[in-house]
Amino acid sequence: MSRDDNRNAMADCIVLSKQQACAITNLSADTLDRLHRKHAGPPRVQLSPRRRIMAREAQHGLTRHVTTVGNVIGLGPFYQVEGDFHYSKLFLCLIGATSKGRKGTSLNRVRQILKLVDENWNQYRVQSGLASGEGLIHHVRDPLFKLQDGAMKEVDRGISDKRLLIEAEEFASVIAVMSKPGNTLSPV
Repeated sequence: MSRDDNRNAMADCIVLSKQQACAITNLSADTLDRLHRKHAGPPRVQLSPRRRIMAREAQHGLTRHVTTVGNVIGLGPFYQVEGDFHYSKLFLCLIGATSKGRKGTSLNRVRQILKLVDENWNQYRVQSGLASGEGLIHHVRDPLFKLQDGAMKEVDRGISDKRLLIEAEEFASVIAVMSKPGNTLSPV
């Protein structure tokens, strides 16, 4: 897909001015920074269990924010280094104790902010779970045309918005699905 194709695919998506994008990022980063400073304490100090949890939440929130904002922005903006285009695509796997690591909480906080920016993305482009390659492809599929009565007719409109954020609560379950014989998730 060329850079122009990527820009055309974003035509139906939200467009933020530089000031709006900076305001969202600054608001979120400032909030997370204050939260981290409040609960982490000075450097090289042994943290209490509660402060350790709060510091981890702030770190999870910041990494979630950067990844999620990149997903909302999509493949329109890029940074060019010589012949390579670097888009705002990031892949993130948070690791923490089950039910105590605050991994899911960090996404919910970021989504609260981004819901104000792009309600359509928040409602339709965030999905949970991965079971098969076909299921993943279904969420970003292209239109399907078939020859009927001598003319090409559209039988599936496909998905025009190719942005997709997958939330898999437990990464171990994704690995387990990928290891099943005949599963198509791994090659995708």
